[in-house]
Amino acid sequence: TAAARVRVGRRIGAGLSAGLEAAGNGNEAYQAGRGGLFVRYEWAAGEVSASGGAAGDRDGFAGPYATLNMLLRF
Repeated sequence: TAAARVRVGRRIGAGLSAGLEAAGNGNEAYQAGRGGLFVRYEWAAGEVSASGGAAGDRDGFAGPYATLNMLLRF
């Protein structure tokens, strides 16, 4: 199994950044990928990011995706 994600963004304000993302994952029987946009906000105790775009796999499934992630430092 393998997975990779890359994000390229730009800081657009104090603690706020946005940009493009692409990801792929799979194994011998399954491969999928996605591409879209993300926005990320960070502060001293953590960060939150949201992304969304289009996803698809080699079997022909295609549709939208959305993610929401939060990281808290303690």
